[in-house]
Amino acid sequence: MNKIYLNAQEKYLSVDALTTRKLLPQRFPMLLLDRVKGFYYEEQRCLGIKVVSQNDPVLPGHFPDFPIYSGVLIIEALAQNAGMAVSLQDRLQAVGAIEGVVGWLTQLPEQPVLSLDNVVVLAESRIKHTNPVYPGSVIELEASLSLQREGMAVCKVCARVDGLEVSKGQLTLARLPAAMLGRQG
Repeated sequence: MNKIYLNAQEKYLSVDALTTRKLLPQRFPMLLLDRVKGFYYEEQRCLGIKVVSQNDPVLPGHFPDFPIYSGVLIIEALAQNAGMAVSLQDRLQAVGAIEGVVGWLTQLPEQPVLSLDNVVVLAESRIKHTNPVYPGSVIELEASLSLQREGMAVCKVCARVDGLEVSKGQLTLARLPAAMLGRQG
């Protein structure tokens, strides 16, 4: 079901897989955030979902006959979720009300447009992996915006499977400079 859901009472926004895909610049096989389960706008916190399929392309090589989802890809999924938190928070600040964010999300074009609004890169990661992730797992990704200034954002992040913490730490994200998008100025 493709839907954007606003729960004004609990103050969160849920974003379906199709809209999530429109917001992120990554594509297969690097699109790792499946959907936004909840963007808690007053807390500046984003909960995302990554489903690890039995057919995930990384699993045959990591490791044959004993597949474990790669920690590097968990970091990338956490970074995409943190980037979503930053983008949604920026849009909220720009329009001033969560209803404006909902309106913006419903008007997104079918194909994503790379812009300075939706491209953030991982500048630094300080992540500790505490438990392995196996095929068939649903990873719950959490990112809480701690600091945002001058094109940089710091997020506390955590990944859980069935309530068990598998990774946690801090990510620093940076806006991609205009020159890197082929634009000057």
